[in-house]
Amino acid sequence: MKHKTNAQKVQFLMTASPAGPLMQAFVLESIRRYADQVLADGMPEDNPRALISPTAWYCCAETARLELAAMKGAQL
Repeated sequence: MKHKTNAQKVQFLMTASPAGPLMQAFVLESIRRYADQVLADGMPEDNPRALISPTAWYCCAETARLELAAMKGAQL
């Protein structure tokens, strides 16, 4: 079995999942909820020993939340 990249896995979920379009709603809602959870904790202090910068992770959550909010606004 060929290794799939993360992008390929997400693309499959969004376009070819047996759950159909319901999976799209599930994936987007999951991203929104996790972004909200990260943002609720506030901007973290950077930790130079961390594998992933906490500030960069927080910024990813901000970007995801803003993009999802923009999509929602466009659908109204």
